[in-house]
Amino acid sequence: MKKVCLILLVVLLLTGCGSVETWETLGDVPHDVPAGVQLRQVMLTLPADAALEASVAEDGMKVYICEDYWMVLQHFEAGDLTGTVKQLSGFAPAQLTMMESNCQDHARYDWVWTAASEEGEVVCRGALLDDGKNHYTLCVFALTEQAKQVQGQWNDLFASFCLDNQ
Repeated sequence: MKKVCLILLVVLLLTGCGSVETWETLGDVPHDVPAGVQLRQVMLTLPADAALEASVAEDGMKVYICEDYWMVLQHFEAGDLTGTVKQLSGFAPAQLTMMESNCQDHARYDWVWTAASEEGEVVCRGALLDDGKNHYTLCVFALTEQAKQVQGQWNDLFASFCLDNQ
């Protein structure tokens, strides 16, 4: 009788373990977008001197190095605008002056901020396109001394940043 009670107790305890589904990744395996999520094509006119930094392109983030600045293209799952902006800039949207507009069938958010780096103060500018399913982001960075020189290039770059018509 004691053995039967012990076996029933063990069976009862182990039944809860089988219902939990665990996902684990090992190593440097790039994470794919889930099958149901379709990423849209980002429209962007890159400067002639933009060179893609291939070492970070594997994880979905694309870093382009230009002569006086660098830029980063990324996408995130939509739904948490505050989290996306905070991950990109280090600031919550309430701490920034964010400009909201519409671009065709999606929302657009633009903002600027400054940051410190080993080389000195950096001027940063970001844009986020929200189609309801994904956040598509563009951030550019330049040292303060070079930021005024590249402002015209940045204006052209951000003016071309949009999503394709689906």
